[in-house]
Amino acid sequence: MCFYSANSKKALELAKRYGRKTNIIEMAQEIINEQYRINAFSNPLCPIITENQSIEAAQWGLIPHWTKTVESAKKIRQSCLNARAETVFNLPSFRVPIINKRCLVPVTGFFEFHHANKSVIPYYIFLRNDEIFSFGGLYELWNCNEII
Repeated sequence: MCFYSANSKKALELAKRYGRKTNIIEMAQEIINEQYRINAFSNPLCPIITENQSIEAAQWGLIPHWTKTVESAKKIRQSCLNARAETVFNLPSFRVPIINKRCLVPVTGFFEFHHANKSVIPYYIFLRNDEIFSFGGLYELWNCNEII
């Protein structure tokens, strides 16, 4: 998954694309808005499509279920922004979610960066007509009394 992505569609458009009922996402409508250049490092709220047939707003950055404190959650979330296919089954943070907590992350594009002559050139990758496509994602449920 890319650290910088975009979603130029509103929640109702996502519901139509993924065959979800609009009443399921009314609560998330205010949270899931058009977002250009979503920065994973800022742990934004993003829409995810889960197996329970809903579109939910989730905060980017996986916090494993075994994390006990807010301090450790803040630290581990920054190292769990991107699961790689080569290691996802071996790393403790991803071992449980890869089996039973998979989701889709709808986007309309993502950024890849080309490094040349001490400069960085962003390339925006997207489908024709600004269509929605998906990244494969993992999620975990982790609750605390503080917003982190």
